[in-house]
Amino acid sequence: MDSSTSMAFQPKSSRFSNPEGSSADHGIANGDSSSGSSVDTKMALVVRLDLSMSVGELTKHCCTASIGQYKKLYKIKAPELKQWEKGGMKKECYGVDSEEELVRAREAARQEGFATRGVVDGEERLVQLMIGPGSGAKLSQLLSGMAKPLPG
Repeated sequence: MDSSTSMAFQPKSSRFSNPEGSSADHGIANGDSSSGSSVDTKMALVVRLDLSMSVGELTKHCCTASIGQYKKLYKIKAPELKQWEKGGMKKECYGVDSEEELVRAREAARQEGFATRGVVDGEERLVQLMIGPGSGAKLSQLLSGMAKPLPG
């Protein structure tokens, strides 16, 4: 494999630099604004468990939310995205039992400054939510009382 092929999938770090803005400009919570900090950065996928979706449907919705969130944050050059990539692109999965619980999780995440991305199915139901990236501890604390961690 030549060097041009191996670099094709590597984002350039200059695309993520944001010398003029901070994470607050993007509505993204990283939990620590000090430079050089090593915050455990994660994203969370929150899915509805009451819909009895097949594994394929669930996977499709999770991929849609993940890619959409990544593209949105990449476009605005969110510094948390670069930190998340360098930290191993950690993700946690959670489940809720209703659309109302999913909406509550989305609103709570937004109030804490996390970026969110929802997925609506063909029946106009909110079926999945992507939250973050941001402080893993802050994200876990936010979701601990409203969503069940799913085994990974």
